[in-house]
Amino acid sequence: LLCWIAIRKLRIIGLFVYMDDFFGWDFLDDLVFYRGKRRPRCQVLLLTLWEFVGCPSEDRKQEHGVTLKIIGFYVDATLGSISLTPESVADILVKIQAFISDVKRQPPLRDWQKLAGHLNWLLNVLPWARPALTERYRKTRGKSHANARIFLNREVIQDLTWLSSVIPEAVGVRFVDALAW
Repeated sequence: LLCWIAIRKLRIIGLFVYMDDFFGWDFLDDLVFYRGKRRPRCQVLLLTLWEFVGCPSEDRKQEHGVTLKIIGFYVDATLGSISLTPESVADILVKIQAFISDVKRQPPLRDWQKLAGHLNWLLNVLPWARPALTERYRKTRGKSHANARIFLNREVIQDLTWLSSVIPEAVGVRFVDALAW
């Protein structure tokens, strides 16, 4: 309902909602002063509506700019790309290193599955890295006992080591073709 009011009554063009997060676009030079900061005019209109109806909002979540952090990814409108945040890169590298450094070289299936969850999330922005997970999937296929230990073989270690080496320099997914833009 709030989105409908904002679009239809306040005429905020380009307003969208994902779950409970509102987002949209505005021109870089269309800033107004609001609560001690210069903010996009459309964002200020929306915040004013929220205040009027008593809808809570957090100032730290009122981001604007050409690069935004959205659900753990950096979305860069200028480059037309989605990539990992530096914190996410560091976190996934630590998780991969901890996994392949298992002293017994036999992490339990539960650890294989946890790492798979993190790596599948990573594939949202690095889909070309999918082949690095092939051997990992082969090793765990058909297994269901969470505490069962599975040997780390050379192929899995090589694939994850390669993946760790390319993640820090990876650009991510481009959603706009520069030639067409």
